[in-house]
Amino acid sequence: MNALYLIRQDDGKIKIDEFSAIIGDMPGTKNLKTQNVFRAAAEADYFYENDRTIIRLSEDQELIAITGIGIASIQAAHEIQKRYAHPLRLFDMDYTFDITLTGVTNIEELRRRIITPM
Repeated sequence: MNALYLIRQDDGKIKIDEFSAIIGDMPGTKNLKTQNVFRAAAEADYFYENDRTIIRLSEDQELIAITGIGIASIQAAHEIQKRYAHPLRLFDMDYTFDITLTGVTNIEELRRRIITPM
């Protein structure tokens, strides 16, 4: 299964409390867990339109993984950047794109940048 990945542009850590606050603030988030998560520091289900994805914070707190590449995954990446204080980079499992999310104002722009990376 393909996935999207978010990391801080400055390669800093994404603190679990920041992750929890951001994910908890996003409409469509359910089942946020920060305890007893298999191979992750935290995870949550995210629903958008008729799509679903899982958002996970890595154990080392350096990477947010978003399963799949559907509309819910793209929307989740956009919503996380809107709420996070640090600029994030977005790339996919196959590294077909590497996008700085700073300045992305809506999901349509983000989709265009994914399809036609600069």
